[in-house]
Amino acid sequence: MTMPMMRTTTMPSTYQLLFRVIFEHAFFAAGLQRAIRVVPVAACHDMLRRAGVLLRHHDDGVAAFGDEEVLRRLRLHVADAGGPLGMAFQLFFTDPHFHDYTALAWPAGHLLFLDTACCCVDATGRQMLHAEPAIPASAFVDRGDPRLVRILGQRVLAPRPDMVLHVAVSHALIDAPTPAQRHFYARFAATGSAPPAARRSTDIPTQMSMHSG
Repeated sequence: MTMPMMRTTTMPSTYQLLFRVIFEHAFFAAGLQRAIRVVPVAACHDMLRRAGVLLRHHDDGVAAFGDEEVLRRLRLHVADAGGPLGMAFQLFFTDPHFHDYTALAWPAGHLLFLDTACCCVDATGRQMLHAEPAIPASAFVDRGDPRLVRILGQRVLAPRPDMVLHVAVSHALIDAPTPAQRHFYARFAATGSAPPAARRSTDIPTQMSMHSG
C-alpha cells in the first residue's frame, strides 16, 4: 500500500502541522539544503499509514500533517507506548558535489544521526537538532550503534543512507501550542572553497522522493 503523501500546495483545511524538519546549508545564498531524498524506514512507513499521517515534500525538508482524528490516534498510540513514538527516516544527499562544499568529513562505516528528542533552542528561539552552530562531527555514529540497529536492523542497507533522522512524537509535540514548537532545524557548515562545478544558486532542483516500504 502506498503511503499517504502530498506534493501540491493544497492541504485539506482540517489538517494541521504535526512536525516540520528543515535542512540548511551555509554554502547556499538562500541558506537551504535542497538536494535531499527522504525515505521513511519500514516501521515508520507502517506507522504513518496506520495513523493516517500525511507526509509532504518541501524544498528544504519534510513535514507531516494530520487532522483531529489522526492526532487522536497518535495520542492513543503514545499513551499505549508509555512514551514518545519514534518516526525514523533515511536521508540521502543527491547532489554529487555535496561532500565538496560541506565541511563535515564522513568517517567510514558511520552515519549522521539526528534526533528531535535532543533538540536545543537557539538564540532566535528555533529548535535546532544540534547544540553547535552547525551539525558537528560528534553527530556521526557507528553503523553498529544500538540506536541505529533499533531503527535500521542488523543488515547492511543498500544503498547506505548518509543520515538517519529520528522524530520523537510525544504528547508535547502533538499538542504543541505554537508552530515554532513543531519546527526543527539542522544546518550544515560549508568548506572554505567550492569546486567549479558546484552550484551556489538557490535553483538546485529538488530531488527528494518518498518511497513506500
